[in-house]
Amino acid sequence: MDMYGYGMAAGSSIHTLLLIEVVLGLVASIFGIMAARASMGGKLSVAITWIVVGLITMSIGHMIMAYDSFNGGDIMNTILGAPLGDIVFRIVVIFSFASSIIGFWRIWSLTRA
Repeated sequence: MDMYGYGMAAGSSIHTLLLIEVVLGLVASIFGIMAARASMGGKLSVAITWIVVGLITMSIGHMIMAYDSFNGGDIMNTILGAPLGDIVFRIVVIFSFASSIIGFWRIWSLTRA
């Protein structure tokens, strides 16, 4: 069992799921960037950019989880040390959701104006 609660047998279907999550997150980010550019600036573009930042951050987190899963390690704790690696990872997770919330709130605000 790894730090994310998954059993990591070789060839596990969770590896496939993690790769799919990373790819879909990056594809969603690309379409988000395209949508922000198509709106040609302004408040909607800023709102979409917040959401894209959240998606990209989340995709990076999933890449870290996939790396840890495939290698049976914990790259954040290896790089930053045991307590700091966990803290930074959790802060980044909170940031990814918070930036998406800000973006959706800004879009909602535009509909209320």
